[in-house]
Amino acid sequence: MLEAASVRSGLRAAAPRSRHVTLFSPTHVSQARLTLPEHEYQVRVGAVVRHLRKTLPQFMECGLLEGTRNDAAHPAQLRPMISQPLSPNVTPDRIYHEQIHFCFSPPLPPLPPLPLREESASKVNVPEHFSPAFSLHGHRMYMLSAQALRWSLHALFKDAEVRVEHMSFVPRRTQLNAAVLSRSKALVPMDELIARIRFRGTTRVSHAVQDYTMLFRYRLDRTSGTICEHHVDQMMPVPGSQVWQGLANMRSKLA
Repeated sequence: MLEAASVRSGLRAAAPRSRHVTLFSPTHVSQARLTLPEHEYQVRVGAVVRHLRKTLPQFMECGLLEGTRNDAAHPAQLRPMISQPLSPNVTPDRIYHEQIHFCFSPPLPPLPPLPLREESASKVNVPEHFSPAFSLHGHRMYMLSAQALRWSLHALFKDAEVRVEHMSFVPRRTQLNAAVLSRSKALVPMDELIARIRFRGTTRVSHAVQDYTMLFRYRLDRTSGTICEHHVDQMMPVPGSQVWQGLANMRSKLA
């Protein structure tokens, strides 16, 4: 009887440990919550595309707009055709992720011959190997940077306008089957939105018309349907070193 009592007490002592391990071990339910249901994800992506098409041309007047709740252009299309409400982890009127990553990395301007390079660098105080590429993280920094860019463009240009020339959705998950997608969030490639944006304005100093075309690449978070990365991959024509220096100064002020 003593042996049986000791066995029962040992089982009672070990029981909380087994419950503890089960509680914190990964389960199929937690893995399933890594991604949104496909229909809900498509609805959110559609809202992001419509919102960008509508609001990016208003950047010089209104800045970077984010909310889609008051988008009256397509009120019915913003509602999902499902019985359950949208997942509560992200509000449907936010299109930019809380931890959004922005990267500005267009091609470098061509270097002049060495004597001219040294002379121009001494005049504008630009390092010989100056690189315009920079990046930032976080929703607050992303919105502040957009506001600072808008102020800078207003200071440099008049009659400035932004146009969305083209926008396309590029799926990146078609090559993976459902079993792979359910195993790990890290294995899920992010879908992308590719946008060609044109900026046009008249410089306030020389009164010359400047026209730039940029290629934006937005990456979409599969767990929320929001933009988690924004890359500026191309900018044509490539501006001169003084423009790069102005962008670097803006970044240092924000930091």
